[in-house]
Amino acid sequence: MVSIITACSRPQNLMEIYRSIEFQKVDKWYIIYDTSKCRTYDFIFASDLNANKIVELTCDQLGFAGHPQINFALDLIKDGFVYIMDDDNIFHPVFWKLVPTLDKDSVYTWDQNRIQEKRILKGGQIEEEKIDTSQFIVPRDLIGNTRWAITKSAGDFRFIKQIFRKAKDKFKYIPKIACYHNFIKKVRVAICFFGLTRSLKFTLPSIEKFVLGPLKAHNIKYDTYLHSYKMKTPYTNPRAGESGITLDTNEYKMLEPDFHMLEDKEMVSKRLDLQSYRTKGDPWGKEKAAIPGDFTTLDNHILYLWSQNQLVQMVKQNLKRYTHIIFCRPDVLYQVPLQINWFSFKSDKICIPNFGLCGNVNDRFALGQPKQMISYGQRFDEALEYSKKKPLASEAFLIATMKKHKIKYEHVNFYFTRVRANGEKNGMDLNQIRALTRRKRLSSKKKGTRKHFKGHIEISSL
Repeated sequence: MVSIITACSRPQNLMEIYRSIEFQKVDKWYIIYDTSKCRTYDFIFASDLNANKIVELTCDQLGFAGHPQINFALDLIKDGFVYIMDDDNIFHPVFWKLVPTLDKDSVYTWDQNRIQEKRILKGGQIEEEKIDTSQFIVPRDLIGNTRWAITKSAGDFRFIKQIFRKAKDKFKYIPKIACYHNFIKKVRVAICFFGLTRSLKFTLPSIEKFVLGPLKAHNIKYDTYLHSYKMKTPYTNPRAGESGITLDTNEYKMLEPDFHMLEDKEMVSKRLDLQSYRTKGDPWGKEKAAIPGDFTTLDNHILYLWSQNQLVQMVKQNLKRYTHIIFCRPDVLYQVPLQINWFSFKSDKICIPNFGLCGNVNDRFALGQPKQMISYGQRFDEALEYSKKKPLASEAFLIATMKKHKIKYEHVNFYFTRVRANGEKNGMDLNQIRALTRRKRLSSKKKGTRKHFKGHIEISSL
């Protein structure tokens, strides 16, 4: 039987690894989450059919590339074969064919398909940069007290070299491809901030903590894109209760975007001919606070769509670089962190917030893979035609677009409050979030659980 060790800081990959495992040949799969640097994770296999063979633990010892987490698991394993599976890799089908044929007292190495490099690395070479983690399997008895170097690179070579020195006669090379190298693509994200940065000076700390912070903590690379507007006249938005506010044209610089575009709002409004979108009237015209003949909200929605569309054109110039795209607003106060498992490669669903729903969607945030997110961000291209048939209501139009382009979605626990230019928080958002967290807590009590709902402390303090 085989004990598998996975030091994990990329939980979004675990399901793909899981699908490649033949559990009938496994004793235990030890998933050791790297909780150093204040990282946090949710255990995801507690209710799985193979839960009796999956051990999810945490280890907060700081070290190089998960080496302390591997050592943590080694201390728990008593016998059988030990195999290390990186959290950006999967098992090769040939591996499972070989396992039943292996001598329990021998160390085995084999060839590797370096799939991203389009080459084969031959096994049996116990030399630095010529042997990889997935190329060897070792009996626990031969490992003894040997451990991975906690703070040094090339941990796989250092480890197997020590085993080789003390048990050279136990090594056997199988001239077959039985493993991959870095099979799962590394996540790289384009974070697209759209619309006015009217309150960035109030919201920036929450962006840094809850949007950028989780990516940095898990070593996920990202580029920030921003499209916004500059205004020659004071900003007024009757629906939000904002009037005669002079916006800081340079406020966007606080975000330090890698790529940005700043357009003149008045010029864009004229060029887009906003009046042409009013054929079926104002979708917000029936609200109590609506002012007859005032189309500010509809105009802002069109400019919002234009902003996303411009971001798509910017991202397309570097599209091959990214595995995921996020659309988010710079004028909202984020309350809870992005979850790393949302960056899935297997699911074709985009993630949208589970609060502030109208027609079961919230159009202020979305995260997904480029194929879906490009269509999501190019809604402007179809907005005029839609407005000639139906009122251009934001959520209804989003639903129609996703249905047309077959974009599936799932709700995630991610919520935030819109912040006005004067620093006031949107009361509707606050009430919806409080109601959501209240329902979650009541639901947990009814189930008799003590599961902590992330973020409720901060929300209740607003």
